[in-house]
Amino acid sequence: MPEKTTTGSLFFLFMILCLASNSQDTELPAVHEEAFHQPVFENDFLRVMAVSAANGDTTDFHRHCLPIVYITVQGTLVELNEPDESWKQVELPTGWIGHDLYDSNSCYTHRFAISGSQNLQIIAVEGLNYSGKPDIKANPIYEQGGFTVYQIELSNAEIVKALNVPVILVGESGNDQLALRVIDSKLLSKRLLENQLAYVVFFYAQEEKKAPKKSNDSNANQVLPY
Repeated sequence: MPEKTTTGSLFFLFMILCLASNSQDTELPAVHEEAFHQPVFENDFLRVMAVSAANGDTTDFHRHCLPIVYITVQGTLVELNEPDESWKQVELPTGWIGHDLYDSNSCYTHRFAISGSQNLQIIAVEGLNYSGKPDIKANPIYEQGGFTVYQIELSNAEIVKALNVPVILVGESGNDQLALRVIDSKLLSKRLLENQLAYVVFFYAQEEKKAPKKSNDSNANQVLPY
């Protein structure tokens, strides 16, 4: 009889610790609530964030619970840290694009710090709901995991002008912060400057492809969730 009571007590203690751990995770900020991830736009389908961090900066622990794609405007050396794990150093190159397919049942918690001399500047776009398939007669620069990314230049601005979709404009950075504006594509030809970075991102169900859980492109050796 005492042995049964001890086993029951240990199980009860284990359940308390698990519930406490889950409670702590849900109390952490979502990625768009974390100070270094600044939301600049949201509609029914996408949430756009400007991520800026300098040497010595460290984010708070935060949760990723939605599919997300990253467009690296300026890369640097980054330290990654998950709860109760050691820090890991990775080199994030400028121009790297990648995605992660998180959801509310498989949230990912981490923080990061900047150890490189360059500032980190990333456009992070969360997929909130699937939109329709894009009808753009141009080649995407990235198409994986439900995300399709187009880089827009003056030469092809007219292609997307009539689509009535949000366009992400990268402006001149002030105080080392990534400056983003999101405008309607109807205004694109009037607002887009020569050699200015501009992107259109779609999140839609790509039924013809089975999206991998994680991915990266040839410019990086690791998946880097931010």
